[in-house]
Amino acid sequence: MNCEHNSDFLSTIEEKYFAHPYHWIIIDTTNDSIQNLTFLPDSNIILANKDRNSDRYTLKQVYKIAKETPLLYEDFGIWNQKEGLIDLRTTRILSRRRRNLQGHQFKASAALPTEGSEIHTDLDDYQYKDPKTGEITGMCGRLQRKEVDIGASVVLMTIERVEYLDYLSMEVPTEFAFMLRPPPISYVSNIYYLPFTGLVWICSILLVILCTFIVTLTLKFRLMPDEGTDHMTTSDYVIFATASTCQMGSEYLTKFVFFTAMLFLYTSFTANIVALLQSTTKSFRTISHLQNPAIEVGVHDTPYNRHFFKMENEATRKLLYDTKIAPPGKPDAFMNISYGVSRMREGMFAFHSEISPSYTEVERTFFENEKCGIVEIDFYGMADTWCVIQKRSPYKEILKAREIPQIEIQQYLHIKVGNVQRTIDIP
Repeated sequence: MNCEHNSDFLSTIEEKYFAHPYHWIIIDTTNDSIQNLTFLPDSNIILANKDRNSDRYTLKQVYKIAKETPLLYEDFGIWNQKEGLIDLRTTRILSRRRRNLQGHQFKASAALPTEGSEIHTDLDDYQYKDPKTGEITGMCGRLQRKEVDIGASVVLMTIERVEYLDYLSMEVPTEFAFMLRPPPISYVSNIYYLPFTGLVWICSILLVILCTFIVTLTLKFRLMPDEGTDHMTTSDYVIFATASTCQMGSEYLTKFVFFTAMLFLYTSFTANIVALLQSTTKSFRTISHLQNPAIEVGVHDTPYNRHFFKMENEATRKLLYDTKIAPPGKPDAFMNISYGVSRMREGMFAFHSEISPSYTEVERTFFENEKCGIVEIDFYGMADTWCVIQKRSPYKEILKAREIPQIEIQQYLHIKVGNVQRTIDIP
């Protein structure tokens, strides 16, 4: 630094080159010569000043909490040619040594609900990149333009946001899904086939054929012929066996055996039919099942739902959006949670929202028997919300290293959602 024009040279260097991951060693300098330089908390600047009475150098690191604050100095070590470096740092991790921000105030932007509405509007809401202009407004836009330091509302992680935001940490585990009370099994399957397995149906048919054959032999070759049966043809025997199958009366022992066998089959069949009529289907597990014309759908009206549903390109999901959520020329299916859950309670309706508040509404409004077997179908293929900060913010590592007390909140939310889910699983 004692060289001519060195101070002028440093003042021309862009601010980003003093930040992570660049390292600087500045030899023999004074406070005045670097006072106006921007060494923010993520900078790694070492000042090496030679002692007057020895050949050793005193090494210090220097940084500022913010551009307008004075320089702060940290002991780094002592170096000389004979002994090498004597490390005086309390820890080698830079962000831990600089956790004390001395009351520095961060500028934050939040997405907050307007009164009487569940639509979030951050003084403009979260907002996303306009595909036509490329402009980003709302909370994320302010972070991109560095008008604020940190986002006070959590956001979903997307690929496009990685370009202009940094994610700090996952705040609260979050899940989004379509929730519905599964429809009666008779809406999606032929309940007359379901009481028996395929093997049982085959055995039953073989039993009818066998009994028909035995009845035919019995009537054809009995010891005392009867005028009424001497001239029976093959078709007569088939009709006779069919009558037995339909539980019509008879006085023959063979028919009695036939009736008894069919009675057990009928008893089992009708019992299973009754059970099936009271059952719900377990086949609704994918987005394609929601295309069933009998199922209506609704979506919680939030900016991120409107954005992500509209931007979906996967064929099945896009078809669902175009036909049931936002069909051209018809009212869309976006609604608030209270109305969506009430429609779900009526049945044959799938409602998409964040799972935790929906289960809270379910717990508050559903009867116990209505909570059983609620099905969840994922749509986004992503989950969890994150706290965000400016891209390459000098405070990123410091904020990540701080021990924010979130564990109790996360455990509480897991317990609340878990209790509701355990409740609805009780038959």
